[in-house]
Amino acid sequence: MTNRGYVTGPICPIYGFGGIIAHTILLHFNGNYFLIFCVGIFFATTLEYMTALGMIKVFGYLWWDYSKKPFNYKGIICLESTFAWGLYSMADMAFLAKIVFMGIDHIPYSFGKTVIVITCLYYFIDFIICTKRNLRDGLEAEDNNILQFDH
Repeated sequence: MTNRGYVTGPICPIYGFGGIIAHTILLHFNGNYFLIFCVGIFFATTLEYMTALGMIKVFGYLWWDYSKKPFNYKGIICLESTFAWGLYSMADMAFLAKIVFMGIDHIPYSFGKTVIVITCLYYFIDFIICTKRNLRDGLEAEDNNILQFDH
């Protein structure tokens, strides 16, 4: 089984937070798909790289490995994923966000607020537990598709 994120639950924070921040930034370029593609590439690749540096510094591990992909940098980022971030950015601005917001508009405010509070609380607790466990016990790199780096 491949580890798809830092926490044990179904939430993958880098995609969620990164997607929300990217969408907010990309709103300024709405309709200019060339700029959306370029800004999406820059933002997502920078976020991925900075997240990797933080994970390596704190834990000595990285949850993804692009080392076998062509045009990669230390297995942390690669051209294929960088290009994909640009395409995801264009798809978000062209139609994905519209579909999501149409669905959100049908959720009653009080119910949505409750779901958000519970989800945030769940994530916060999961994050704290995982951080304590990982700092205490370390991680098994070979069992989780994780690159290991020396501190």
